[in-house]
Amino acid sequence: MTKKKQKGGKVMTQDLTRKSRQAPTATAMDDRALMDKVKDNPVMSVFFAVLGLLLILDFAVHKHEPVGIGNAPEFYAVYGFLSAVFLVFAAKGLRLLFTLKRK
Repeated sequence: MTKKKQKGGKVMTQDLTRKSRQAPTATAMDDRALMDKVKDNPVMSVFFAVLGLLLILDFAVHKHEPVGIGNAPEFYAVYGFLSAVFLVFAAKGLRLLFTLKRK
């Protein structure tokens, strides 16, 4: 189904089909283009340099944790990453559980 509009002497058609109302997909951006933007940004370069330095320094710093697992190298980095992954999957599961079915 199309709808015609006149604007400044030109006839413009607007497609009102179901496909035209869908949001664009997130895969439209090329992964390499994203990495080029990260490499060209000096703030991100400094961020990753500091992150790498902190990961290396974690092996040299002596920790005084009451529980033995807290003394393991990179424990808190791995723990935080796995917690974030768990939250993403939990949110996806909750979305499936609570979304309304459309007719």
